[in-house]
Amino acid sequence: MQTKINEYRWSAWDAWEETSVLITVDINKERITIYSKEIQIYDIANYEGETTDNDGDTTISFYCVDKDGKTCRIRLVKLISQDDTKQLYVDYSDARLVYNVYSLD
Repeated sequence: MQTKINEYRWSAWDAWEETSVLITVDINKERITIYSKEIQIYDIANYEGETTDNDGDTTISFYCVDKDGKTCRIRLVKLISQDDTKQLYVDYSDARLVYNVYSLD
């Protein structure tokens, strides 16, 4: 997790914690669910598109609303530049969460 220090700065990321949670992205129901200790439910309000940077890393972004009515941005990131690492970011205005993602396929 990372928290906002002021308008221009964020804290360093907390140490990584090993966890195993199921994450579902249901485009038909317009919902992203993270089955962590406390289930996180995000309704997709807007698909913001897909971008690719100069390293070939791709990001798919959604503007979402959580179960408490707070808005956030959820980003699905594929880091080609880092051995195809896949991550999911939940970005609030004052805090950010990140999960390394592995496919069940």
